[in-house]
Amino acid sequence: MELTLFGHPVSLFSQKVFIALYENEIPFTLHEVVPGDERDAMQYAHLWPFKRIPVLTHGARSLAESSVIVEYVDLNFPVATRLLPEDAHDALEVRMLDRAFDNYFLVPLQKIIGDRFLEEQQRDTLGVERALATLDIAYTWLDQLVAEQTWAAGNEFSLADCAAAPALACAARIRPTQHEFKHLLAYRDRLFDRQSCKKALEAAEPYHRLLPLDPA
Repeated sequence: MELTLFGHPVSLFSQKVFIALYENEIPFTLHEVVPGDERDAMQYAHLWPFKRIPVLTHGARSLAESSVIVEYVDLNFPVATRLLPEDAHDALEVRMLDRAFDNYFLVPLQKIIGDRFLEEQQRDTLGVERALATLDIAYTWLDQLVAEQTWAAGNEFSLADCAAAPALACAARIRPTQHEFKHLLAYRDRLFDRQSCKKALEAAEPYHRLLPLDPA
């Protein structure tokens, strides 16, 4: 049974799944859905009525939410790189970090970018300020986290790093980091040099000209 992924190269949450699939060279078919396009969303509304990407289908099974998709693949396919540790307590740490990247990087970034598409009178200035403040806190947290370890959860690449790569790539444009975050910058370089991350991030590049990604 073939995997089909409803997603888009520029979608940050789709990129997390792309990285996981590329990491273990798992074949899949991409059903490209333009984020925010209601007509495109109708293609998979019967699978996920919230019309959010990514959505994965595998035979009769369909799954939504990027972290769940990655974990499903990790459990059901032969992988060289386990993205969730077998030890339950270590897996909890990876899941926590994955949620942190989603909630304190990806969600604020979506808020900032989404607000820029609105008319002036519709913009949420306070909400954007809070999103930027969250990113600043997240930078400090992450710089301390990776000060003495190779990857987010230690010395093994994991689901948390799949989430971190698109988060840091987008954040570098919206909220460029300062030089004092030397550990974060070194970690970001390691991510961007990893083949699976590089492939997913490079696929998004052609679409960036369509987005308002100027530094805040």
